[in-house]
Amino acid sequence: MPGVEIIEIRECGLAAKRDELYVRDSADGFAFERMSDSDRENVALEDCFDKFKSHPVECKCRAEAGAQGSLQRAERIQKKIAETQGSDALIAIETGQAIYMRISSGDPMLADLIPDFNERIQILHHAYTYSKDTTTFLVGNAQGKILFGLIVTFEDELLEKYGSVLKFMFQNGLNLFYEDSVDNVPMELIEGILLSDAKLNKKYQLDDFMTSFLVFRELLPDDGPRCPKFPIPECDMFIPLEHSIWMLPWVLPTLPRDL
Repeated sequence: MPGVEIIEIRECGLAAKRDELYVRDSADGFAFERMSDSDRENVALEDCFDKFKSHPVECKCRAEAGAQGSLQRAERIQKKIAETQGSDALIAIETGQAIYMRISSGDPMLADLIPDFNERIQILHHAYTYSKDTTTFLVGNAQGKILFGLIVTFEDELLEKYGSVLKFMFQNGLNLFYEDSVDNVPMELIEGILLSDAKLNKKYQLDDFMTSFLVFRELLPDDGPRCPKFPIPECDMFIPLEHSIWMLPWVLPTLPRDL
């Protein structure tokens, strides 16, 4: 990677943000890189171990064939990245090598290199959950060959605003699922949401929601004054893991338009 010496990439499991346990995440991996002398001067001692620092990694596979398939789109993005770096980079991709690029989340080009808005939110979520300012985004093909990688750095202001959005979501809806009594859950509202969309209604019925919700509550730790309210487990039918039910209609318009 450009200017980055990756020592190792390790898998990591489900994690929750230390001071905001309602924020959870599962990155594909965690990269450990050797720090330059200038990096060491700018990083607090408690944020690094010896000469290393780390950040989350997100991996994507592009395998769909055809002129408009995901693999061809990824190859066009790979070429676009190479064009910004000169003839050596173009020669590198012609010989089957991966290409890498550092980019800021404030760069308008990011939306061209990661066209899927959900994937841009995903790498932002990785950075916020782990209190990092960087996420590596790797794209490969079905044979496991890396086509390109983006080392994306997020501005402090964006991370702060994203955290405010998550806090708003929790305080204005998701916190209901952590209340001591199920009587506070607005069943009529939930049923209305499920019935408002044909795709949702086909996948979920109110009984499905209640079954998943009651199982989820049983998995919370025992009640107590110091009891942490852990995030909802990573299970397919647990509401609100399907975050689009709760987030898309009213939270997405509050996110920065230039992301």
